[in-house]
Amino acid sequence: MAQRPIAAATVVTILGIRTQLVSFFEGCLPIMTEPLVTVAIPTRNRCELLRRAMRSALNQTFQHFELIVIDNASTDQTRAVVDEFGDDRLRYYKNQSDLGIIGNWNRATELSRATYLNIFHDDDVMHPEFLERSVQALESCPTVGFTFPLVRRVTVDGQLLSMWCERALYPNAGVISGISYVLTTIERGRCMSIAPSMVFRKSVHATVGSYAQVYGFNTFDMNMWLQIAFAFDTYLIDDVLFDYTIHADQMSERHWRTPQSPSGPIGMAIEIYDAAARLMRHPAARDQATRDAIAGAILALNKRLARDLATVIPDL
Repeated sequence: MAQRPIAAATVVTILGIRTQLVSFFEGCLPIMTEPLVTVAIPTRNRCELLRRAMRSALNQTFQHFELIVIDNASTDQTRAVVDEFGDDRLRYYKNQSDLGIIGNWNRATELSRATYLNIFHDDDVMHPEFLERSVQALESCPTVGFTFPLVRRVTVDGQLLSMWCERALYPNAGVISGISYVLTTIERGRCMSIAPSMVFRKSVHATVGSYAQVYGFNTFDMNMWLQIAFAFDTYLIDDVLFDYTIHADQMSERHWRTPQSPSGPIGMAIEIYDAAARLMRHPAARDQATRDAIAGAILALNKRLARDLATVIPDL
């Protein structure tokens, strides 16, 4: 007697083991027309590093995704590098003019066909289980707006410089309430997750809108994370699943690692002040202990901000 085939719907409704089942029955089930995840790489004139980033994305243990490269009017060999791969999951788009980083990120969101979205930097490397672990968390926790793992800061050739974030920075692993994420950001005085290592439930944009420069240009992404955290929970994956590359040819070099122009720290301080003001109006901040924690963090941040401002405004 012939066995009855397993329906595709059965596979996609089993939480927690979805990725394993899709992989096991690959080739037996009907081909799904829409991917579950979009990995979007906005890029401009960085073809050599792009090749490495694309390779790490296409070598994921999780396979039910699309990889889209949004070429922001590059003048180098970006298209040729993309064409080297010949993978059915890959799509390429080229902007006719430079949209800027914020415009290109919004373009990535618009082009995504999936439920979940990762905006992946063209100079970074995701570890093989990055997507699988991120999807498992999002599938099992419907209140979560985004996931993020522990991250290594590395050189271009992969040498460890430091941990970008350490487990001790966070109140717990797994589901972290959005308000707890915001409060931890304020208390630590820093962004608690880093853009290319985050996977989002794309539907959050219906609540928080598109990327925009609300305050600092280099902190437009942090502004978005905090907006999402005020509306959704977050999820820390307690494993190192991502390498964030440090090199001179990146925006962070100018904004964060140029002492005479501390635009990154100044912009971050403004984002944290905004988050603190919003949190003070939230029911979660009604107890005195929370209000004292916010006040103490802001006073400490003021000292750092005064130092940074004195760098660019000596007569302050």
